[in-house]
Amino acid sequence: MPEELLSVTKVMARLAMGRTTFYRWRPKLIAFGLQEVRFGKKSRRFRASSLDRCIKRMSESEAHLKIEQPNKQDHAS
Repeated sequence: MPEELLSVTKVMARLAMGRTTFYRWRPKLIAFGLQEVRFGKKSRRFRASSLDRCIKRMSESEAHLKIEQPNKQDHAS
């Protein structure tokens, strides 16, 4: 079965973000594993499975960051 490729619009919808935010976050998304497939100079698609992994990794990273942040009350002695 061939890999499902998503358009930028579909990725934006799954991430609930606008176009400007998507392109601002694109390097971070790629760093978290989003795989881009280019067709020519302007056309691009993204592997659906890599988007799922990217979302999972970002949520795990966010949870880790929340654990790592110091509690403000601990320092208010």
